[in-house]
Amino acid sequence: MKILSAILLAVAIGAPSAALAEDIALAKNSMRLYGGPSMDFPRIGLIAWGQGLKVIGCERDTGWCEVIADGQRGWVPSDTMNWPDPDRAPVIDKSTHVYRLVL
Repeated sequence: MKILSAILLAVAIGAPSAALAEDIALAKNSMRLYGGPSMDFPRIGLIAWGQGLKVIGCERDTGWCEVIADGQRGWVPSDTMNWPDPDRAPVIDKSTHVYRLVL
């Protein structure tokens, strides 16, 4: 029983660091997934409240982040996500980032 408790504790302690390593955020509300970094782009999907999002990167000047939600790649406003550590958000370098319109 002590071994099982030790294993469960190790997994619980390791979980937050795994989330940080993969740049995971959670959706604050149900929201739309857009095909580009503004509401002018087509709406391409829906994200449920509390859904985990893999963050590709965020644009500092627009406040939009490219994410993967349930295998679908798109964009959401950065203030619609809860981060384990907001200061660690990956930044998109517009000069080198390859933008793909997602339809």
